[in-house]
Amino acid sequence: MSSIKRISMSECETFIHRDLSMSSRKYAGRPLDIDGMTIGFVDMERDPPHGGEMHPDGDELLLVVSGRLQVIMDSEPESPCELGPGEACIVPKGEWHRTKLIERTQILYISPGLGCRNMAISYQFIVDFFGFFNLVVVLDCCYISI
Repeated sequence: MSSIKRISMSECETFIHRDLSMSSRKYAGRPLDIDGMTIGFVDMERDPPHGGEMHPDGDELLLVVSGRLQVIMDSEPESPCELGPGEACIVPKGEWHRTKLIERTQILYISPGLGCRNMAISYQFIVDFFGFFNLVVVLDCCYISI
């Protein structure tokens, strides 16, 4: 039997595979495209630099640990979902969405591991905005971690 291993969510990305097994690895540049879900923890001090993202392969869960933010869906831009500590929302598969901070916020997200899309921005802009250790880029989707 394997022992339980501690995972630093600020240093690692964690995966739930389709067979429900789990694995993690230290952030090492490009995240793995997995047939399953990716779990991450984000400490956000400002709005993300992209104009939104969309997950064509499944729903995304956003859980606020601390702080406050709005989740804005492109299908309902006039009705943002405001979340505070302990509150969560499920962003439906295929829905373009973005977050807008009300105050510094820490979130836990569970996202489909394949096919993420985001509004295009330059890699250098992201590095300048978040700093080297805060960024992992997958194709045209960015994953931001503390």
